[in-house]
Amino acid sequence: MDSSKDAHKAKIFLVCGLAGSGKTTFIAKSRDYLQGLGKRVYVVNLDPAVVNLYYPVNLDIRDNIDFSSLCKDKNIGPNGAILTSLNLFFSKIDQFMQIMERKVATHDYILIDSPGQIEFLLWSASGDVLCDNLVKLQKFTKLLYVIDKSKCIGTQSSFLPSNILLYSGLYDRTRHLEHAIVFNKDDIPIATKQNAVRNEQNGYRKELDTEILDSFGDIFSKTERHFVSSVSGDGFYFLEKSNIKKLKQMGNRVTE
Repeated sequence: MDSSKDAHKAKIFLVCGLAGSGKTTFIAKSRDYLQGLGKRVYVVNLDPAVVNLYYPVNLDIRDNIDFSSLCKDKNIGPNGAILTSLNLFFSKIDQFMQIMERKVATHDYILIDSPGQIEFLLWSASGDVLCDNLVKLQKFTKLLYVIDKSKCIGTQSSFLPSNILLYSGLYDRTRHLEHAIVFNKDDIPIATKQNAVRNEQNGYRKELDTEILDSFGDIFSKTERHFVSSVSGDGFYFLEKSNIKKLKQMGNRVTE
């Protein structure tokens, strides 16, 4: 692949993470930030079940898939319907990639919002098809794994180990992509550990969390990490790779 040609194509960010991590607001703020720099941004929504979006969408899976009708017709629950929707949508991957091929030539950034059901990327064939085709189109395709930083310690002590375990699976499955971990909601104070006694008594869970950290923490700790607030807009300058050196000089919390 000619890397010099890739340099002139739109950079692709595939945004994923658990439901409630703030992916949608992160996409919205990313779009605003990049457009504020005069960049041409193309936004794709791959969540068929989302009701409200905080940003204009250029390509929306909901225009092709009727989520409510799918649940009713197939008699399946929301999680199964989301995966089925994605499988149906990417059964026409050639048509999707034809659009992407045109947009990488006319835009600077492509932002792809994915559903909170990250099984789509963990083991679904449609996730493999998407990632494989994106990286063939543009070598700079980066998976951004978004985490709600405010839940990482305190009363929800298993939240971070759970995310580390999930991310490790994603990393193994998508290691042909570039990766970054985004700690969102950096403006929200981390909860105090009010339930410390109860958590200490739950020995099995504590041992499991420790085992996860020991086994998979190395992958997580070596991945590029950023801290942002989708409310204030702080931290979003990492989206421009040229700013990484400047970030380090400023002492921002960034690891390559």
